[in-house]
Amino acid sequence: STLLASSAASDVYKRQISTGCLWNGAIDRYLEGHPQIRRLVFAVDNDYLARDKDGQFRNWGQLTAAKWVREYTGRGFQCAVHLPHLNDFNTDLVERRKGRSVEDLDRLRMAELEAEFNRDAAEEPESEDEQEMEA
Repeated sequence: STLLASSAASDVYKRQISTGCLWNGAIDRYLEGHPQIRRLVFAVDNDYLARDKDGQFRNWGQLTAAKWVREYTGRGFQCAVHLPHLNDFNTDLVERRKGRSVEDLDRLRMAELEAEFNRDAAEEPESEDEQEMEA
């Protein structure tokens, strides 16, 4: 996860720090030493295929980004979220270096999601209504 911070519109993306996963302690520590910063851009993973312990989809990176936007907006910062096309920015960069366009990345993400949803649908037990119709 990365925080992009600036103190003015002309200063966008001049300061970048790694948060080390989804903990905002590094952000708070950095902001304490840089009180002039008023704008934050959160660049966290797009965990679109991640699941919780119950097997439900949970986009941990984007859930955390939304939580941070609420928290830091409440503290007077202007906040935004920068979302990678695939699961993280490094993957986006690797694929772009291979010559893939942003549209290609979006199609790849949608294909991954569709394959996962289809796999889930194939694994779901038939409902009682479907079983009765077959009988």
